[in-house]
Parts: sequence; C-alpha cells; structure tokens
Amino acid sequence: MTKKILLLLLSPIICSILLSCKNKNVKNQKNQFSSYPVVAVSKGNYSIDQFYPTAIEGNERANLQAKNLSYIKEVFVDEGEFVKKGTPLFKLESFVLDKDAESAKSQIRLAQIELEKLLPLFKKGIVSNYELETAMANLNKSKSQYQSIMANISYSFITSPYNGVIGKINYRKGNLVGPNESNPLTTISKIDSVFAYFTINEKEYYSLFDTINIRKDRNHLSMFPEVSLILPNDKYFKHNGEITAYSGNIENTTGSLQFRALFPNPNYLLKDGSSGSILLPKKYIDVIAIPAICTFEIQNKTLVYIFNSDSTVNTREVFPLGTSGKMLLIEKNLKEGEIILARGLNKIRPGTKIIPIPTTNKKLTNSYQTYFPVP
Repeated sequence: MTKKILLLLLSPIICSILLSCKNKNVKNQKNQFSSYPVVAVSKGNYSIDQFYPTAIEGNERANLQAKNLSYIKEVFVDEGEFVKKGTPLFKLESFVLDKDAESAKSQIRLAQIELEKLLPLFKKGIVSNYELETAMANLNKSKSQYQSIMANISYSFITSPYNGVIGKINYRKGNLVGPNESNPLTTISKIDSVFAYFTINEKEYYSLFDTINIRKDRNHLSMFPEVSLILPNDKYFKHNGEITAYSGNIENTTGSLQFRALFPNPNYLLKDGSSGSILLPKKYIDVIAIPAICTFEIQNKTLVYIFNSDSTVNTREVFPLGTSGKMLLIEKNLKEGEIILARGLNKIRPGTKIIPIPTTNKKLTNSYQTYFPVP
C-alpha cells in the first residue's frame, strides 16, 4: 500500500522527466540541421547581350577613277579632308584635248560658213537639196565632235560626287593614270551615317526570329531591337543603331547570314573601314531565370540543388539559354515555383536535410559574399 502511494506521488515527476528528455532529443536532432537560404524559381522578361565583330562603311562610297589616260597635273585635297559636293579633287593634263577642241571649233566655223554660202544658192535653185543637207550634216558632225572633246576635257577635272571624307590618295602629281588602274585615285565616303556589317550563324538566326513578331513584308525590320556599337577601345559609341537589312540567303560555306545596321555619325567619329563589335540584345518574354550563383558546374553540366518537401536537397541538371546580368536564363528542366538552394552550394551534399531560409533574387544578385551555414 505504501509502495502504491509512493508510485502515484512520483508518476508526474517521472512523466515530466521523460517528456523533457524527449523534447531535448528532438531539439538536439534539429540542431544537427543547418540553415541555408533558398529561393523560389520565377519567370520574367530578360535580354541576353550577344556580340558580333563588325566592319564599318560609309553609307555611300565612291572609288574615283580617271576616265581618260593622262597625267595628274594637280591634287587639290589631302587625305582625311572633308569636302562638299562638286569640290575639285584632281586636275588631269588636257593639253592635247585643248588643242583638239580648238581644231573642232574651227571645223564648226568652216561648216557654218559653207552652209551660209549654200542657203541663198539653194533658194535660187542653183544647188540641190542634197548639197544643202550634206552641208547641214557636216555642221552637225563638227558640233558633235566638239561636244565629245569638251566632255573629255571636263573629265580632266575630277570633283566630289557628294559631301564626304577623302580616303587614301593612291596617285600624286605627275603620275600617269587611266581607267584601267587597279587602284582608284582615291575613295570618298559619305559618313554622316555609317553602315555596320556583321554576320550571325544559321542557328542564331532562327533563334533571333523566335523573339520578334516577324511579318511577311519588310516592315518586320522595325521589330528588331536597337543595337549598340562597341569601339576598339572597348567604349560604347554614344548613338544606337537599327538593323536595316540582312542577306536573303545563307552562305553555304559558312552557314551564316550578313546583317547591316545603320548608325548616325554626326561628329564623323566613325570612319570608313573602322572596326568594332555589335551588341545585339536578344529579348526573352516570360522565361525562367535564377541567380547565377545558385548554380554550379560538374563535367560541363550546369546543376542546381532542388529543395524537396522532406527538407532534403538533391541535384538536378538545368539547361541555360545564357546570362542576363547576374541572372541565368533557363531553357528547360526547371519549373516556376520550385525551390532551389540559394547559397552554400559547396558546403552541402545531395540528400542532406536543411532548414530553409527564404530569400529573394534581388537580395542574391546584390550580394556575392561567401555564405557560411547557420547551425
């Protein structure tokens, strides 16, 4: 009887001790797990910058050639000089043509005198109609020869076809030049705006058109995004350009297409023959994107840690489209709303249980400090 009473008195104390031990074991078990940041996978609108080497040309360019075989008598301009339309550039020797012109003028005067002599005789019926027409034909022939010579003389003055910049001058005073020379006298380029030519491969071409609302008419060119020009000193040209044309066929040997972008060049900074890189943003609408620091690579595979409902994490391969700033765009194998491990990827193993600490893309992309898990 005394033992029973003693047992009843000790029962609450024993239960309390057992419960306390159980809670302590649970707490110790929880303390075995570390806390890690996790983030929910989301969609958004992003763009990926793609770079292509480019060659710059003036929007108009003329190779100036001598029309007749002659010596250069004068060079009026220098390389790199800006000239206006009609400005004299070269004077070719025309001494022989000048003499021919004087002779042709004399022939015109003689033919005119002959015609004037025959007219009154024709009216009196002394000369025939045939003789009169022959005299008129001789006069017209003389005039035509004179005009032809004067045209050749005019070719001895080579002028600028439009406002532009003089390129390299290949021949100087005293050089014999003609229409069959391999090099032009010089090149003049109109560079108030310039063309930038670049090529993209066939795969990129189709991928690019997936991101624009293509139409059957040429107005779809306006659907392309603006492009930027990166100069050889790695600085950005301050004016953006627009794609105005692209080739109608894919080059068989290279599998690529040529594109042409037009850039304004009001200060003539860009020169004909310049080089650089075109930055073409490729836009993606409603695409899966995660912070790049949430991924790691093994054997050329891009992996993430997926947080499961049982609090464990496991690896999964994902397939990137490219990077946009600090975000990695994912093509497939990741769904919106899934939870991935955000930090501490190198401190964990597949199957590990963790205590999740929710965070956001913005916080992750604004901070790149090393993460130490919280026990």
